This record gives sequence, C-alpha cells and structure tokens, in this order.
Amino acid sequence: MGNVVRLGQRRYLPLRREDVTGFPTSPGLRSGHHIGCRWLAESDDCCAQSGIDIINTRTGQVAYLGVQAGIGEINLDLNAVATDSSGSVWIGTRDGIVHYTPEYLNSMAMPLTSIRRVSVYLSDEEALPGQVFPHNQNHLSFSYIGLWLSDPGTVTYQVKLEGNDPDWIYTGDRLATYSNLRPGSYTFRVQSSVNKDFTFAREATFRFSIKPPVYSRWWFVLGVLLLIIGLTWFFISTRLKRVRREDQLLRGKAESQFSDSCEAR
Repeated sequence: MGNVVRLGQRRYLPLRREDVTGFPTSPGLRSGHHIGCRWLAESDDCCAQSGIDIINTRTGQVAYLGVQAGIGEINLDLNAVATDSSGSVWIGTRDGIVHYTPEYLNSMAMPLTSIRRVSVYLSDEEALPGQVFPHNQNHLSFSYIGLWLSDPGTVTYQVKLEGNDPDWIYTGDRLATYSNLRPGSYTFRVQSSVNKDFTFAREATFRFSIKPPVYSRWWFVLGVLLLIIGLTWFFISTRLKRVRREDQLLRGKAESQFSDSCEAR
C-alpha cells in the first residue's frame, strides 16, 4: 500500500511522490515546526511560534512576517486558522487575532532592488548608465539597496560584474568596488533576497564600458608601423644617396689623378 494523507476522521487520499513539494528551512521556511496551515488559491500560509511563513505555491517563493511586521510571538492554538469568503485568513492566537489579506501575495516576491549610486574612485561625481570611461578611470564603486520595510535586517545580496566575475558573489554589504578593470564592456548586476533564495529575486543593472588607451588602438598601432616603415625607407634612401655621392667623388678624384699622371709622361 502506498503513502496516504488523512482528510478528516475517516477519509484518506492516495499520495504519490511526484505530488509532494518540499519547502526546506534554509532557504525558505523560518521554522520546521508549524502548528497551523491554510491553503489559498496560489499561496499557503503556515504559522509557527515566531511568525507566519507565506508560501507562493505557484512559484515556490517564501515570505516571512514577524516582529518587524508587527507580529510578535503567536502562541497559536491548534487549527485556529480560518478563511472567509473574500479569501482573507484569520489567525486566532492567545493574545489576539491576526488578519492576512491575499493582496500581500502580489508584493511578497522579493525586496525592491535598486542601484543608488555609481562613482569613480569614490568621487562625488556620479556616473551615468551607459557611460564610457577613459582607461585610467577604471576603479568603480556601486552602492545598492534592497527595500524591504517588513524586516530590512534580513536582506542579503548577490552581485556579479559581467565581463569580470565568473560567478555570483554572495554578500551582506551594500557596496561593491572593482579596481583595475581592463578596457571592455561591463554590466553590473545585483539581486536582493530576504531568505537567501535568489530564484525569483528582483534585479538591478548598470551598463558601462572602458575605452582602451590610445596606444593600444588599431589605428594608432597602424600609424606607428607606417611611421617606422617611412623612417626606415628615408634612412635607407638617404644612406644610398650618400654612398653614391661619395663613390662618384672617389671615382672623379681617381680619374683626375690618372689624367694628371698621363700628362706628366
């Protein structure tokens, strides 16, 4: 006999492995012990002693409502969760009632990620998207933030500078600095999350490029080669002319001496 899930006192439903989706505690749920759950159209809210985990069953995202959202220790009684005709969830606790509306599902995805400032050598002048920097301005700093008013202290980030970083870099800092960047095109990407899961994270980007120095451009190299070839040709031709002129002088001198010798005889 396969696995079954119990519904009520005497009803059982066959359960297949492919019908089960797991939501781990890291990243995802804040607690592995939940004492009340309620399924909605596209979400499932589960209550633990320290707050409420809201699971978007369509995307697998998990949001958490705790102390920062005004929800303290719930002390939830068993099965004290109900929904009304509008889809709102009412959670009865020993200290009061918590009311959750499904509209929160539309804003639970992830923090709003934005790049606040991009500067060169930490100067006061702010860089602009798409800007082209000279080769000696290759030290850039990116300041960013993930807006999450419910619990801002839980926001973490991952950053990547395409054209420089091979993989994402996980960090809790809100400033990333890159120095000695080579000439080329770059895209700075940053994502933020409240549960260390960046699968559906909102992303902010900043594109820029660094020009190569003049001495490394093709037209400069070609010009230098042509100049070298021209100077070489000029040196060789001048040398040949001087050798020919000296040879003519020597030949004329020899002929003059030979003529004087003949007349003396």
